[in-house]
Amino acid sequence: MLVTDGLFLPVQEHITTYCTSEYYPSCRHYQLLATPANTPQSTDHQPSNRRRSVRIPRYHVFRFSEISPKDRIPTKRTEETWTIDLSQQGIRFASYRFLPPDTMIRFSLDSEGGICPTTGQGRVVWSEPLENTLLFHAGIALID
Repeated sequence: MLVTDGLFLPVQEHITTYCTSEYYPSCRHYQLLATPANTPQSTDHQPSNRRRSVRIPRYHVFRFSEISPKDRIPTKRTEETWTIDLSQQGIRFASYRFLPPDTMIRFSLDSEGGICPTTGQGRVVWSEPLENTLLFHAGIALID
């Protein structure tokens, strides 16, 4: 383990063994991102739960491209990233850039074992930067 100024930097063996293998639930970074914060900031202000279904933490390769609003054709630029969790209504995934709300995307989601990838369309509902990283988390609502 390598710790610099209170920041945990996993060694390559840890990343290979846990974070990029089928044992990803044992990856500490994954556990931190997948665990919901259970400590409300104030007892007076309780955040409303807008979830319509249960989120299931899952890691899948996630490829997406924006759909231009005029002709509803995906752009030629496809980005590859990973999912954080899935639900019946949407997907939360990591992104290397901010995606404005209401952005339409077309995506493909690699299934376990790489057999029969899932494709679909979604609308970005929210996008937030992750502290101390260059990453964003984004949530999409699935569109039939």
